[in-house]
Amino acid sequence: MPRTPRTKLAKRSQSPYQKHASRNGTHAVYKQGARDAATGTEGHWWIPVEIPTHIAKAGKPKPRVEPPPKYTPRVRSQEEQIRASIAAMESQLQNKELNKLLAARAKLDKKIAERRSRKAVPLALRITDPVQGPSVPSTLTTLAPSLTFGKTRYIQAAKHVEPILTSTLTRLTPLANLSIEYPGFDVYYDIKFHQLMCDLEDLVDGLLERARSGRIVNRMWRYMERDCRNIGKVNLEGYERRQADIIRQIVDTKARFDYGLEEPAKDKPSTVEEDLLAIV
Repeated sequence: MPRTPRTKLAKRSQSPYQKHASRNGTHAVYKQGARDAATGTEGHWWIPVEIPTHIAKAGKPKPRVEPPPKYTPRVRSQEEQIRASIAAMESQLQNKELNKLLAARAKLDKKIAERRSRKAVPLALRITDPVQGPSVPSTLTTLAPSLTFGKTRYIQAAKHVEPILTSTLTRLTPLANLSIEYPGFDVYYDIKFHQLMCDLEDLVDGLLERARSGRIVNRMWRYMERDCRNIGKVNLEGYERRQADIIRQIVDTKARFDYGLEEPAKDKPSTVEEDLLAIV
């Protein structure tokens, strides 16, 4: 049986859109082969098709897109800037007060919830329950006068600050011993440094006693930590050669450790008779 010759449409490399893209110049058509079954004659049909958008736009210039206009912010005047800053400050203060009120409200709600969770004893049981023992003790006991009590928070603060003060004292002790044996050229800084060391030693020795007495308030504990940090920033390397410079830097930190000292007793005004007896 003779082999049917291949037509041009059978070629895969050739697209019907490229060969017969526009027969009459207005519409795209597609050439499709056909064969008459009765007569056996071959022919073809021209089938109109729509060209895809990406093919129709090929080769045409793209439309120019105008860039959006640049945004130029309006320059505020000095009065507007002042008003805006005042409004921002007022809003910050309002938010701060609101946060305080919300925190207080949360604490109150927590307390109310705790009280509601407790099981209340009925009044009838409280009335019928006999009293266990006398309400007032029969014998009154007095505490020894040697006993001293201190607030727990002050003692905890002292235990927190004590290692910091001790480490600062240990670090400055070699420099203090050297300054005693070989005093520097500036007497003012030497005296200030020795007074600082004496106050620091007395504070470390009697820290718990001063804490129990309540003479050291909360801000003094913060001052102690701040002064120790400032002294710790001073470089003590080669203190034998840089003795005067290091002492000057330590004194310039304006650190002090004379907190919680007892106030000196005020002398009572003497009478004329006591003055005469003292002279005799």
